[in-house]
Formats: sequence, structure tokens, C-alpha cells
Amino acid sequence: MNLAKATAALESIDPEDLVPYREYFKAITPVTNEEKFRRGLFAFASVHTGWAANVNLYALLWDLDWLEDQERLRELIEESRAGLTNGRTKSIWQFSELFKLDPEWYEKKDNELWTQYRDRIQLRTLGLGHAKSSFLCELLYPNESEAVCGDTHMLQDYGLKGNSAPSQKTYGYIEAHWVSECKRLGLAPVAARWYLWDRKQGHSDSRYWSYCLEGNKPGLVLPRQLELFTWKETMIA
Repeated sequence: MNLAKATAALESIDPEDLVPYREYFKAITPVTNEEKFRRGLFAFASVHTGWAANVNLYALLWDLDWLEDQERLRELIEESRAGLTNGRTKSIWQFSELFKLDPEWYEKKDNELWTQYRDRIQLRTLGLGHAKSSFLCELLYPNESEAVCGDTHMLQDYGLKGNSAPSQKTYGYIEAHWVSECKRLGLAPVAARWYLWDRKQGHSDSRYWSYCLEGNKPGLVLPRQLELFTWKETMIA
């Protein structure tokens, strides 16, 4: 593990570059139970998928017409081609049933550490491991969360192979280092992670994928990307 490499990546961030992220996060932070439920769906859609497949599956699940029909849920997951159809169907169905019973359970308690909150979610939520439970924390509390999703790109920042599966102990060490360095540098942990990921993708913000979290029914990726392309062409003209 290369802590110096991760520190250098964080030190490359100008805190001013994260101001737009902070403002954007305020706009997309979920308020209603339905919004929070949809963040859970996005987290499940992100398991072992790239961002495009993630957005497509989320778009297909948006109407929630499957909430009383598990077979319909399975059909939508198959249509998305996101993979893991059986496991994803089972885990999303279980999540939807538990969320209906007690949506407040998924909120962070005032006296709870971020790591405790993430671990509580992980223990109860089939299909979300350590990283994706952290991702759900990010989606629910983007400006506040100190539980950080150790995705492929973050692991690479620590000199690890992107497809490696670090132990939970190693993951915890990485997360603690990331959060402590962010505090030292005056950076929000989630914003810093998203910023570096976006930069690797060649984008200056997250809206090429996070537009689907902005409140309206998202379209599938291809039509959306064509729309953005047309908009850019119009601006150039």
C-alpha cells in the first residue's frame, strides 16, 4: 500500500475546486423517504457495474411499478443487462421490503460514528458489501459522510490493483487515512473522492452520471449522452 501516493492525490486538489461539489451535493441530498429509497436503488445498481449500466438500471427501476411484483423487478434487471440478475433481484426485493417497514432505520443516529452507521447498514443489507454500504452513506449524506466508498479508482490511488479485494481491515485503514488526510487538508472526504474520479474520467463535475439523482425521471444513458452532445454542439455554434 502506498499512502504517499494517496496523500499526493489529495494534495493535488485545490479546496476551491470542491466548492461546486458542496453546492451540488446540497441540491441532491435526499430529503423524503422516497428519495432516500431511490438512493438505495442506485447503490444496488452500482454493484459490479460501470457507471453507464448503473444509470441504465436505475432509470429502468425509477417508476417503482415493480414494488409489488418481484418477477417484474427481475425482468427489469434482465433488460438492463447489468448482470447478477438473481442476486440483485433478491437483494433489492429484500431492501424494498425492509425499507417499507422502517425507513427511519436507514438514517444515521446522532450518537453514531460514521463507521458504525456504515457497518450497521452492511450487516442488515444483503448485496451491499463494505464499499457499497459506504457508497449508500455517501449518497444519503454526501456533504457529511466520513464513510467513503473504496472503489477501483480509490484503491489505485493507494497503489493497489483496481480489481483487488482488500480485507475489511485494510479497507478500514485506507478509509481512516483518507478521512484524516482530508481533514488535514480541509477537504470533504466524499467530494474529494468524486472529484478525483471525475478527473480520471476527463470530466470537471459528476453530472455526466449523477444527473439521474437530480429529481426527475432519468433517461437511459445513450439518449442522455446524445442530448448533452447536441447541447454542446449548439453552444459551439
